[in-house]
Amino acid sequence: MVTPNIQLWDAPNLEGCVVYNPVRQIRKAIELIKDEVDVLVGAFHLDLENEFDVPGSGARGIAQEFPELDVILAAHGHKLIEGEMVGDTLVVENLSQGRSLSHVQIVCERSGDGWKVADKSATAVITADYEPDPEIVELLAPYDERAKAFAREIVGRLEGGPLSTEPEIVGIPTPQVEDTALIDLINKVMLHYSGADVSVAELVAPDANIQPGEIRRCDVSKIYKHTNTRVKLSCTRLCTCAFASCHASSETRHLVASSHRARCPSASLAIAAVLGMCWAPMGETILDTLMLAVAVFQKG
Repeated sequence: MVTPNIQLWDAPNLEGCVVYNPVRQIRKAIELIKDEVDVLVGAFHLDLENEFDVPGSGARGIAQEFPELDVILAAHGHKLIEGEMVGDTLVVENLSQGRSLSHVQIVCERSGDGWKVADKSATAVITADYEPDPEIVELLAPYDERAKAFAREIVGRLEGGPLSTEPEIVGIPTPQVEDTALIDLINKVMLHYSGADVSVAELVAPDANIQPGEIRRCDVSKIYKHTNTRVKLSCTRLCTCAFASCHASSETRHLVASSHRARCPSASLAIAAVLGMCWAPMGETILDTLMLAVAVFQKG
């Protein structure tokens, strides 16, 4: 199962598709196979907690709804959960990009004509602690070199200084408090390809920047690494849109996404906006959301 919130960020690619809540589909699947299996393991692209307060979008809620699940292999949050018990269900989650694996052990014992789970546990495996398999490395080498050659291709040159200056306040990136060439560049690119009149961009990471010199394809990922869907909105009347430049909570993003649909349904003045997450840790806290309210009046 995947998160039902794909409808928020991937709607253009889901036209003609019906996205059901995982609770509905899991119930159907369990009913279909429960009498034929001894162990139930769910592989879900869901984080531990509900996202945007959408029921059924978190592994914890799924485990509570279906206590018959023995193990849930969660995802989406890109954080390490070595093994957390939610009721009688063991939940694990891994880091992104193959940086960790979960080793789940399930012990079963005889029960009548079948088996029942007697014990279950999990340990995390950090892949950086292991040497790469030489055979796999050799097998993938041609593809690895092609990818690296593509990433190293020169696509431009930057002169006169970096796109963003060093922050004056430790922990607060400069683009969050003042205008920078970094955000200007992203906005100009979005305006160019969207044909919009107004563009609002996000900061993808606190250290996002490009230094003077030749710019390679891979350097672009330093300032815009997400494959976000560009959203173009149009207005024919007074329309107030709330955009998130940098935010810390799923509740905020839900508000922003809802604002897009509810407040800007029609067309004349085009607005391009990319929504995403920018986490800015300050000690053990997260930098509060920076919101930009844009009031757009009817053209002419």
